[in-house]
Amino acid sequence: VDHTIQIGAVKLLAIVGCPLADVPFGQRDLCLADLRLVALVPMTHSTYDLVATELDKAVARTGLPKEIVSDQGSDLVKGIDHFQQRHPGVVWVNDVAHYAANVLENRWERDPHWQEMLRLLSCANQKMRQTTQAYLMAPTKARFMNVGPLLRFLARVLHLLLGEKPSQRAVEQYSWLLAYGDKLAGWLEEYRLVQTTIETVRRHGVDATTLGKLEQSWGQLS
Repeated sequence: VDHTIQIGAVKLLAIVGCPLADVPFGQRDLCLADLRLVALVPMTHSTYDLVATELDKAVARTGLPKEIVSDQGSDLVKGIDHFQQRHPGVVWVNDVAHYAANVLENRWERDPHWQEMLRLLSCANQKMRQTTQAYLMAPTKARFMNVGPLLRFLARVLHLLLGEKPSQRAVEQYSWLLAYGDKLAGWLEEYRLVQTTIETVRRHGVDATTLGKLEQSWGQLS
């Protein structure tokens, strides 16, 4: 269950589902072809009452679900909670990708080095914007759901700075990044741990054996 990005005054509440018997546990992630559209509801304003109502309507089409997955949008969480009160056997699970993004956000937003790095990055982008060096600008989307491209960009720039013949353009715009080598290595390691967790949960699901599978996937990082 999720909302689409708002277009004009409307966003869509999307409910998709997959029979448990068809979930390819341990083989691969769920993909779009595994899912069936249950409901697509235009909404100008979403409330938990509307979400709970649409979940009730969905039951008429699919039967009672075993599990509902969503992010932590307040209207979704509260709407699902009201639905669960009427159907206590239904489980709610937080979407692992959003959960992982929240873990990184809670950790890194308290890190003054992360905040300072983002500030310096923003300053560098402003200097290069609308110049012949604009192609050297860092990815601007620093949301924790898609922080991977930013970290990979920084790692590539650092590699250019540390080469035998450092790129002069990289030195000119990003020499300050040399002071963040150790911190960047740590952020990349934590990001890889989070990505490994997402991949493991998506493939194997969540059950009593999940922690053991995660520790095995993490290896020494555990």
